[in-house]
Amino acid sequence: MVLALAQRTQTQSLSRTAVHSIPDVHELVAFCPGCKTLETLWFNNGWLMQTRKFIQQGEQVFHDCGTPVPCRLYRTY
Repeated sequence: MVLALAQRTQTQSLSRTAVHSIPDVHELVAFCPGCKTLETLWFNNGWLMQTRKFIQQGEQVFHDCGTPVPCRLYRTY
């Protein structure tokens, strides 16, 4: 398995109305530097879908293990 840093890409071939009608869903792997947890998370239009152990604050995602350091997010290929 290869992990790469996640970067958002923009769709340029669709019209503005078409872009708003298609959800921008991404699957990313979160790595918690505090407890070393690896878990797959789903994001819809840049926002974390509901999960019990992770929360999103702004652009950062945190694990509920108590560490103040945000998780690192990786895209899978």
